[in-house]
Amino acid sequence: MAGAVLSPDRAVAFLEHMHQATSDADLSGAMEEIAEVVGQATRENFEQESDPDGNPWIQWVFRSLGAPANKKTLQSSGRLLASTQVGGPDHVQTIQKDGLVFGTAVPYAGTHQFGETVTTDVPLVSRSGFRLKAGSTLNIPARPFLGWTDEVLNEAAEIIGAHVMDEIERG
Repeated sequence: MAGAVLSPDRAVAFLEHMHQATSDADLSGAMEEIAEVVGQATRENFEQESDPDGNPWIQWVFRSLGAPANKKTLQSSGRLLASTQVGGPDHVQTIQKDGLVFGTAVPYAGTHQFGETVTTDVPLVSRSGFRLKAGSTLNIPARPFLGWTDEVLNEAAEIIGAHVMDEIERG
């Protein structure tokens, strides 16, 4: 018979080594890779006009008078999408050795991500041509564009796992 015996002392030593390697690991490189993954997933949400889980956004009903009538939902200027891409204007990203902050500083991003009842400051026009006066109350539905799907989380776990293994091998 051939075999290997793992004694409790060796198992504990191995787990202590794993803990030390991972708790001191600088995973900022992994976080940068994960930011790219989140950016790509967000871009796909805009392309598909859907939330991170694939649920379609409610299409726009009103637009400002100068906004193009044929643009996709949340994409009349392109500013919001650009702000969710690494290096884009208004993009918010903080990379740390053990974490990632990823988002947008576009002032109206939260309104679209979570939904909000707003008072319009400019006149609006609907798809059918109905005009809404400035000062009117309008319910903006939530159209989530940022989020962590199981697919993104799994890819992030794989990236972190690869970086941790590199740290252990260097250890």
